[in-house]
Amino acid sequence: MQDTFNTQTEAGNTLADLVLGDIDVPDGRGCFALRRGEPWWAEPSVLVRSDEQAERLWRESARLVGLPDRWVPRA
Repeated sequence: MQDTFNTQTEAGNTLADLVLGDIDVPDGRGCFALRRGEPWWAEPSVLVRSDEQAERLWRESARLVGLPDRWVPRA
């Protein structure tokens, strides 16, 4: 294991801090990584923010697992 990897404890504690709101999420940032034990925020790419690509991902994933193209939750 390289010394640049995060430990399970660091990753778990950081995830808990993130979920509990102890780490501030900068506006417009949704891509998070833990780098050498420190939170790191990436600028989301144009592809990540694409509604068209999100729809395509859903359709392809649904097809692969045998779900309909459009999923409507039951009330």
